[in-house]
Order: sequence, then C-alpha cells, then structure tokens
Amino acid sequence: MAATASQIADAIRVQVHDHGLQRWLKRCYERAPARTRTLMGQVTGYWAGDAQKAAPTYTGKGAAQRGHGFLKSSIKEKVFGRGDTIVGAVYSSMFYAAYLEFGTDTIAGGRVKAWEPGMPVISRWPAKVSNLGDTQMPYVRPFVPKWAEYMADKLAGIATEDE
Repeated sequence: MAATASQIADAIRVQVHDHGLQRWLKRCYERAPARTRTLMGQVTGYWAGDAQKAAPTYTGKGAAQRGHGFLKSSIKEKVFGRGDTIVGAVYSSMFYAAYLEFGTDTIAGGRVKAWEPGMPVISRWPAKVSNLGDTQMPYVRPFVPKWAEYMADKLAGIATEDE
C-alpha cells in the first residue's frame, strides 16, 4: 500500500522539526510574512530541483514508450499558510512516487523502506540499469537537512532584525 500524502508530510515534518525550524517559522511568519513566504518558496524550489535531479528515471531502450522523465517532471513545490505558520512542500502527482521515495519490501531489496535520515542513499539496486545515471532512492528526504540548515540560517536573520 502506498504512503498517503499525510504520512509523507508527517515523515518529512519530523525531519524539519529536528532542525528547530517550527519555532523560527512561526516567529518569522508573524514578523515578516511576505519575506518568509518568499524564502520558503526559494527553499522549496531548490529542494524540488535537487529531488528532480536525483529521482530515478529510465532512459534506456523504449524510454519514450515507458514514460521517460514523468517522475522528474512531476516533482513540484508548493507554499501555503497553515494557521500561524507557513508550510513548504515538495511533491509528485505520479502514483508510484511514494513507492520509490519510501520503498516497498521488493524495491532495492527493501533497503529504501529501511532508509532513515543520516544513512547513505541507495544508488545501486538490482533493477537499476547503467543508463539511469546519477539517481538515487530516496530522492526527496535526503535533501531535508541541507535545505533545513539553509532555511534556519536565513530565518535567524529575519527573526533577529531590529532587536
């Protein structure tokens, strides 16, 4: 069974919370909502770009018939207000996106399913053919620490202005 959007959001929310961003986001969104929304848009755009580059895509024989690049091109970002804070999301509309991000018992021998933050990404798996290039699974969650750190630095600047 595929992970629901809510389960995916919860898994990523835990990682972001670990970086202490919730407190900063709330404070900055109250102080400077337009700047905070712009910053969130930039960060989710960068994050989506990393995910697009890393997402597995079949490029071998018959790629056009198999839907070459649909996953990469379906990865989008969205920013929206939620109560007294702001949320940035990176998502895909492809039905199989969650299987590749969160794994199953059979994808890469269950290694994607067992992946946790801090572990190396899976860049080699039995079904991966040499022409998949520099792709990985999972392809969204590994970038959370990078962009959470960047966001925290920028938010700290907004939060401490005029103090």
